[in-house]
Amino acid sequence: MVRQVPNAETKILVNKDDHKSTGITGFAKVIVSPDNLRFCFEAWPPAPAPALYISDIEGTEVTKIGENYKNCTWSSDGAKLAYINSAAQDKPANIFVYDIVSGKEKNITLAKQTEAVKKAYGIIGLSADSTKLLCNYTILNTVTTEEEKTEGTCEVDWKTLAITEEEI
Repeated sequence: MVRQVPNAETKILVNKDDHKSTGITGFAKVIVSPDNLRFCFEAWPPAPAPALYISDIEGTEVTKIGENYKNCTWSSDGAKLAYINSAAQDKPANIFVYDIVSGKEKNITLAKQTEAVKKAYGIIGLSADSTKLLCNYTILNTVTTEEEKTEGTCEVDWKTLAITEEEI
């Protein structure tokens, strides 16, 4: 992964040759934090273990967040990172939030999953004022009729990590 600034030298930020044991063999979706201090990126196939990573903006401190995560989205202050586990199309997928300072991860949608109702969540983006993470979900394991809802929208408050859902 390189950073190229017009009229400046090109700098290698993350050299996959330096990370052979981590599975970084290809890059996808590089997102810089709003405070320009970090970036997140996905290592995807041909990586042996696709994973989500964060790094300081210079690429010197690369940290693996976890395997099979994708769609990294930063909070407006750059203090938190949201992502989903990349489950197969017919498997439940949850939204996780990683706190940069504490290094702790929280599955914020796990409580919304039950044996009777399994959901696949997706991240859409940020609200206009950047205070909420916008998301959607599909209910996977219900027998539905035309009148029953199988999809919905949701939003996560960045401060409290509370999630609200609405069927569509």
